[in-house]
Amino acid sequence: MKSTFTYDIEKKLTAPEGGVLAGINVIIEIDPPSAGCLIYGEDADGNITYVQVQGARSEIELPFREPKVFVKYLLGLEHIKIYTAGYTPKL
Repeated sequence: MKSTFTYDIEKKLTAPEGGVLAGINVIIEIDPPSAGCLIYGEDADGNITYVQVQGARSEIELPFREPKVFVKYLLGLEHIKIYTAGYTPKL
């Protein structure tokens, strides 16, 4: 059975493609600061997983092997910016 999820935006981060990543370092800015989001991506096993982010600004590593992400708005999110700060190659 195929699983589905809903999202508000799709974004390609600046990082290599082809499953060569262990993680992608990002800076996320959210407005209003009380809002949040779920960021979905493909994990090391090829499954879709997510990371929940809340607050005005976060610096995190997304555990995704591909730079394509899907964002689901939560808690009244109006604007989001996601900047790639770097990435960790898969060993």
